Amino acid sequence: MKTSIVLGVLGAAGSIILFGQLQPSADAGGTGSVRVPPSGSAMTSASLSDDEAPRPNGPGIGPDVIVWTISGFENWSDATHRAYSVGTTSCNQGDQPLSWNGSTNQHPVIGQNMFRIMPRNGHPRFEQIGQSWLKHGFCALDLNDCGACQGTGCGSLGVGCSDPYTAARNGSQGPAGPKYQVNATTGFFPYPPANPSYSGSTARRLRVLRSDVEEASNPGATYLIEAMYIHPQDSPHINVGLSANNVSFRRVNLNSTGAISSFNGSTERMQVALIAWVAEDSANISATRINIAGEGTVWLGHAAWDNGDGTWDYEYVVNNLNFDRSVGAFEVPVPDGVVISNVGFHQVEYHSGEVWSNAPWTSSVGGGAVRWETESYGSNPNASAIRWATAYTFRFTANTPPQNASLKVEYFKPGAIMSNTRMGRSPSAPPVPCPADVDGSGTVDFNDALLILASWGNCPGCPEDIDGSGTVDFTDVLEVLAAWGDC
Repeated sequence: MKTSIVLGVLGAAGSIILFGQLQPSADAGGTGSVRVPPSGSAMTSASLSDDEAPRPNGPGIGPDVIVWTISGFENWSDATHRAYSVGTTSCNQGDQPLSWNGSTNQHPVIGQNMFRIMPRNGHPRFEQIGQSWLKHGFCALDLNDCGACQGTGCGSLGVGCSDPYTAARNGSQGPAGPKYQVNATTGFFPYPPANPSYSGSTARRLRVLRSDVEEASNPGATYLIEAMYIHPQDSPHINVGLSANNVSFRRVNLNSTGAISSFNGSTERMQVALIAWVAEDSANISATRINIAGEGTVWLGHAAWDNGDGTWDYEYVVNNLNFDRSVGAFEVPVPDGVVISNVGFHQVEYHSGEVWSNAPWTSSVGGGAVRWETESYGSNPNASAIRWATAYTFRFTANTPPQNASLKVEYFKPGAIMSNTRMGRSPSAPPVPCPADVDGSGTVDFNDALLILASWGNCPGCPEDIDGSGTVDFTDVLEVLAAWGDC
């Protein structure tokens, strides 16, 4: 059974918002496969399976904070890094006020990420290249940017109300708190947050390596900044579907030295930046949303391209939106006989005193899979798992074209569900060099003829059905006779 999500247009001044009504479900792992049209056009439909977490509509939604606009920017730099911040205006599109108490932990924390889409071997590659510490919210102003505001005063964001933070305020270093103290599933964090010593103009801010943004090293690259709100009243443990809309992104233009010079297009509301990668080449790139009921959302992007030389490039992105238990391993099935090369991996840096490791994941090819993994939770709770608001990229080259197979996402911290599989692009089996050699002995002989006779009749997909007709019959006997001898 499939459930449709209807998307439409809302808002003043021609702004576009995606909205929908989903039906409740009982299963723990929801998924939605998304195809996105080119940038600037509105997505009109998506198909979600019936285990998708419900998105309430009407009375009973509760508080629902979204990033309404990303506007304004600041630049900083040092010898090795650049840093940025952008302004954010939030909106409560729910039907209840959202707490905004700056002196307790009943307020939102706001994080920012940077992504690059870069041509590699003729294909667009998506990588997260930076992340920030967290701005702690205080005193909602209850403005009318997103509609008629039912103001409630400084301590909460009223229904239909907006609240702005400038780029300078979002980039303030002193009040920023670390990500590691925030449980994105529940929205809980200790208050006041940890405040370890720091130095330099790029610390705690949305920090990237200069080499990742300077034009000379990144020809043809495009850049995106994503902003996200986490709040204990609008979090996955209350409703996975509702909390998944707390993120928006916007494209930015950089000058030759990597400083933001302007915005490129408008804010893409309630969308992860990964969607922009799909829009680059929707014929070859797809993204699937995995909802873990009561815990959070993980996005899985997958792509395959024909290199025109008998090889195909495969790319994957695992993007943890707000799942506290994190992702500790990723696996792509590979049939016997497929030749794998150019295995690669990219992760974003944790910095400025975050306790999480930056150790690269290990990769392996064998046992019917290409696999990447970090240390286990038992051996190192601070290992470089894919934490919330973080995306890692995986890649390899294979000598066979893509098919759809089960991609496996394994979770890091212990829990009732330790993995999910979703269909996605992966290498297909190489062609059988001698299909009439049914027993694989290297010779077509009397034993192969006996196997044909033993499987006579309806037998779709079996090796004895040499001609692929779905039936083992006299035609398959003729195939054996025609290929008689060594293969």
